[in-house]
Amino acid sequence: MAKRVISLNWMRPVLVCLDLLVLGAGIIIAFAVRFDGQIPADLLGKFYVQALPIFPIAIAVFYAFGLYNRIWHFASVDALVSIILAVTTSALALLGSMYLFSIFGNGLRSYSLLTLTWMVWLFAIGAGRFSWRIMRELHVQNGKRHDSRNGHVGPDTSEKTPKQARRIIIYGAGSAGAALADQLRYQPSNGSELVGFVDDDPKKRNMWIRHGRVLGLGTELERICARHKCDEIIIAIPSLGGGYLRRLVRRCSVVGIPYRILPSTLQLWENEISFGQLRGVDLADLLGRDPTQFPVDTCGEYLRGKRVLVTGAGGSIGSEICRQAARFHPQRLVLLGRGENRIHAIGREIERHYPGMSVPFIGNITNAASMNEAFELHAPEIVFHAAAHKHVPLMEPQPLEAIVNNVFGTDVTTDVAAEHGVERFVLISTDKAVHPTSVMGASKCICELLLQRKQQDVGLGTRYITVRFGNVIGSTGSVVEIFQDQIQRGEPLTITHPEATRYFMTIPEAALLVIHSGGIGEASGLYILDMGEPIRIQELAEDLLRLAGRDPKDLKNFRYIGLRPGEKLHEALYSDTEVLVRTDPHVLQVLPNGWQDQVETVDYMLARLREVVRMGNAEQAHSELIRMANNQYSFGPAMTLFAATQAR
Repeated sequence: MAKRVISLNWMRPVLVCLDLLVLGAGIIIAFAVRFDGQIPADLLGKFYVQALPIFPIAIAVFYAFGLYNRIWHFASVDALVSIILAVTTSALALLGSMYLFSIFGNGLRSYSLLTLTWMVWLFAIGAGRFSWRIMRELHVQNGKRHDSRNGHVGPDTSEKTPKQARRIIIYGAGSAGAALADQLRYQPSNGSELVGFVDDDPKKRNMWIRHGRVLGLGTELERICARHKCDEIIIAIPSLGGGYLRRLVRRCSVVGIPYRILPSTLQLWENEISFGQLRGVDLADLLGRDPTQFPVDTCGEYLRGKRVLVTGAGGSIGSEICRQAARFHPQRLVLLGRGENRIHAIGREIERHYPGMSVPFIGNITNAASMNEAFELHAPEIVFHAAAHKHVPLMEPQPLEAIVNNVFGTDVTTDVAAEHGVERFVLISTDKAVHPTSVMGASKCICELLLQRKQQDVGLGTRYITVRFGNVIGSTGSVVEIFQDQIQRGEPLTITHPEATRYFMTIPEAALLVIHSGGIGEASGLYILDMGEPIRIQELAEDLLRLAGRDPKDLKNFRYIGLRPGEKLHEALYSDTEVLVRTDPHVLQVLPNGWQDQVETVDYMLARLREVVRMGNAEQAHSELIRMANNQYSFGPAMTLFAATQAR
């Protein structure tokens, strides 16, 4: 390795010397062409006097455009553009020198000679650089062998691997497919060879992409794979949505050979594409929407250069908010949570891609001293409050824990945020907060009302924003995770009710739209993510069975267990009394309508809940929390007096 580094260091001065030689010889060649080989010595001398001062400038320009900082074995179009810009800039500098000499001395001003010189420089410097790429291509080509099965030329792996190379066909003849084709060609150690491409664009048929030909349309996939004896299909279209992918998966399933995909553009770090990122298709891919519909590149611009804090950063939603927020290069990203292992894991992940950005902080949102320490130390300007107990069945028998963590934790965090001048505070809520029947949903409903009340206190200071959405696929303990575990164990899938429906969204989609809502949100604004249509849990289970190769029509694959305590047959994203306004293609705003009475009693709610928690009566806590959230709780004079005492 050290030897290679030394050789690369020696190449820079060698290239500089060669470039100086090209610059000087290029002028002579331009004169020879211009004067049919009869070079007038006096004119050549004048031209050289004008050009010599430009040579060091040209070398500096070449360096600025990266002509000495590239590995030319991998030169591509962007390298060619750099060469053109560098040579053109140098020629313009020569033009300026010609003008100066013609004004202040006996200079030679000839546009034809300048043009010829530019052309010679461009050809010689470009050819010199790209000769490295050509030699590499020839070297790779010499390592090819003829495949007698169909005349395809592929990498010779007979001496490198103990078995025949896997024959790969790439579905998608775009930039992602081209990047994978390059890796297949130049990394023969992965034991695979490229057969070609298929694409749904008929204009690409028989066209060459990198080193493979587009063999046909996606509808011809089965015939093409059989004819070319393909071993695996790679779906290389990161921007496709769930509906399109479902069609592709059906086509691949018919072929009967393994298939893998690249992650969605929402899941790729800085759009990095590599062979190692390939994975199997999962349910989140089939339900995901077209990522091109999302404002991926702009929705979080307000985070750039800001200090951002995420509570619950180790959780499914919190960690994904951290990943998506990091894309927009905040000055600092504080990862706050009380599970040290998960905070450590997401911290390491962020650090790999964005060194020096993330700061882990182990703290408890219910502890005011801990939260004050975090805010004083890192002075966040934007807060995403994702920390909460979210599992309905777990919280039903533990309402006291739900109240303390979800309600009191939000109360503490909002107060600390206001005291430290936070600009935006974004609360993550849930569709279960609408007409709640569960402890978890009721606690989040109180949190929504709490933010409305806090906004009244701070006025135009901190901007409190609430974002409400449904289930996310792939979160820890979600129904999809349970189904996948049951499939691996060969067990029937447990379904509460055959008609039960839920709103679903992938974790990257939800996190990105939470960030988006935080940017467009108004003070005390409540926003709902556009979740599309609700999905039957039964259909979800059937899709998972198909992916696992099991028969979704076999009733033995299902076991119906009935709705659990606190669960609904159907969830809703908004109540009948709430008014929706679409202010954005991806987000709906809920306008206040009938909230005022509940908002005015928030202080009483908090005071009563603290008393209930102090008494430690779980059954009473369950009953009163549900009634408060559904505006069915009556605060008498005694309660009013108690709340006033607590406030003092």
